[in-house]
Amino acid sequence: MHICPTSARTRRPSVAWSSVWYQRLEIEQALAGYKASLTAGKSKERKARFKATEAALAKAHTRDSLQAIEKLTAVVDGKRQIMSNPPLVIRGEDMTDMDTDVLFDRLRGLLINYRKTLQSDRRRLLDQFTLTDIAQKVVGGWECWDSRMDSSA
Repeated sequence: MHICPTSARTRRPSVAWSSVWYQRLEIEQALAGYKASLTAGKSKERKARFKATEAALAKAHTRDSLQAIEKLTAVVDGKRQIMSNPPLVIRGEDMTDMDTDVLFDRLRGLLINYRKTLQSDRRRLLDQFTLTDIAQKVVGGWECWDSRMDSSA
């Protein structure tokens, strides 16, 4: 669970933005405290919800963003890139009907316009990354764009 970076930064302006952005609530500690508060008098429904929450947490621990990166990208010539999987995923560089440089420039323009709509703390976060790879993806019949961004820092 993330702590709202805007409110935390307002109260602690001397803390680096990245420290505030990545603050976490240790869910296991929170659940242990909640479990300790469940007494024999508490309802069976609360105890059942607690068990369901523990099961969902155990399942969540088996998935992470690194697993997605491994599934959707590959290292080619020492650089990580989105994997093509035609017709569902086609990398920008593999599109024969488009100039890759023009495509990247257009998507960078969209990111610049999107950045203008963000709150200042989210703009600073986005500014830490650079667009490095793009792909067109079909999701539920819709054509979408996937992007890969690397940390500039």
